[in-house]
Amino acid sequence: MLTVTVGNVGLGDANNLTVTLSSIDPFVTITDTIENYGNVPSGQQATIENGFSVYLHDSIPDQHSIAFTLHCQTETDSWDSGFGITAQAPVLSLGTPVIFDATGGNNSGSLDPGETDTLAIDASNFGHSDCFNVQISLSATSPHVTINPSSLSLQDLLTNQSKTAGFEITIDENTSVGSLIEFTYLLSSGAYQLVATYYIPVGLVMEDFETGDFSRFEWQHGGNQPWMVSGADPFAGDFSAKSGAIGDEQTSELIIELEVLSSDNLTYWRKVSSEADYDYLRFYIDGTMAGEWAGEYDWDGETYSISSGVHLLKWSYEKDINTSGGADCAWLDNIVFPPTATILTINWFSENDEIRIYPNPANDQLNIEFDKGPLVEVTVYNLLGLKINTVQAGDVDRHLTRIDVTSLKPGIYLVEMLFGDRKIIRKVVIN
Repeated sequence: MLTVTVGNVGLGDANNLTVTLSSIDPFVTITDTIENYGNVPSGQQATIENGFSVYLHDSIPDQHSIAFTLHCQTETDSWDSGFGITAQAPVLSLGTPVIFDATGGNNSGSLDPGETDTLAIDASNFGHSDCFNVQISLSATSPHVTINPSSLSLQDLLTNQSKTAGFEITIDENTSVGSLIEFTYLLSSGAYQLVATYYIPVGLVMEDFETGDFSRFEWQHGGNQPWMVSGADPFAGDFSAKSGAIGDEQTSELIIELEVLSSDNLTYWRKVSSEADYDYLRFYIDGTMAGEWAGEYDWDGETYSISSGVHLLKWSYEKDINTSGGADCAWLDNIVFPPTATILTINWFSENDEIRIYPNPANDQLNIEFDKGPLVEVTVYNLLGLKINTVQAGDVDRHLTRIDVTSLKPGIYLVEMLFGDRKIIRKVVIN
């Protein structure tokens, strides 16, 4: 119901005043539109309490401005007037899901296979009106997830009030680590509803080298000596990765390629014992150095933001022209990849391949050696699909092609080789 007061500011009386209320607002329906105010003397006001019946639709947004028009009609004259009212309504909001796995899991803060955890989320009302009989439900698309219960009552959410809803989540023990679970929340109060979808990975995509080797992920080794798994003084557990034993002006490289669906952090722990200011552990993202350490550094954590897309990560222990210091090596442990990361496979040299591409990673020249031909054309593309270079058949030897890559920026490239009507594509890394 709406109470409207009208005033006569004219010099004459307003006799038999009829007022009609209207609005073109889509969230408003007026069911009682006309009231007779009788005679309103000059300089006087008249009020009819709850004279107009106005229905505001349940889905009207908070702070929505409603424009009303009053058409006034007397025995001798008519005029229009307007006013506005600001609607007050709930504004539902959901926070970020938080995993509690101390009781039914390993307290890692992640959903792990075989665990029964609590997935909690804050539901809030940041609007200017209370909301009542609030319900929240949770569903998952994965058949490996059981939710119990799947819906909860939060009763009422007053203005600026938040409540936490906790759902019991059971992850099947056969669920693959790193797989994404799509969770969808529905928060509702009458016509006010909020749907929010979150993607949560199963387990931590982490390399802790506790397998005793490099078999868990598609690790690759470059430089003069490979890295090794060491049981001496790990950061955590029983093992860590240690750079290979190299001489002056040599490197030992540990390399991995991954695809990240959404930007997130990479974290790892490193330790260095080397000649200060000269022999470095360097960390590269897509060929660009992101961090370096030389001298005596005990175990410490490092965190880097990794954007969405395909990336090449490399940890390289690099020595200068002379002198050694400390243990002359570096260690890595507990590398936690972004939650949405998928570890990819780099195509490296294999003695059994009929096509051999080396060195990979390459610095200035890339060699393509093949047993079968004829090789018609070699084309290099970047990961965006843009053609970088093409070598025609007339420029290649019968079994060996050399490509100058000194002009290429560090990163990952695709090499397409055309043998008659057969195409073979390999991935290469340029340092």
